[in-house]
Amino acid sequence: MVEWDTSLHKELIECVDNMYFLDGGREYRDIMENGGEAPVELLKWILGRDESKKFYSAVETWKVCLVFFY
Repeated sequence: MVEWDTSLHKELIECVDNMYFLDGGREYRDIMENGGEAPVELLKWILGRDESKKFYSAVETWKVCLVFFY
């Protein structure tokens, strides 16, 4: 048994959403639609979450990038 601190999971998921879904998941959805592919269950869950549907403006995108790179 390994003790696992889950207190940072929410923050980690928010960071991942910010990095991978700056376009609100549009690119992922378009690629799957154009290829006629359905998302795997995990991606379906991620793309279905409200947090992955936010579309960042150019200014917001730069702010997110500054947090991750500096």
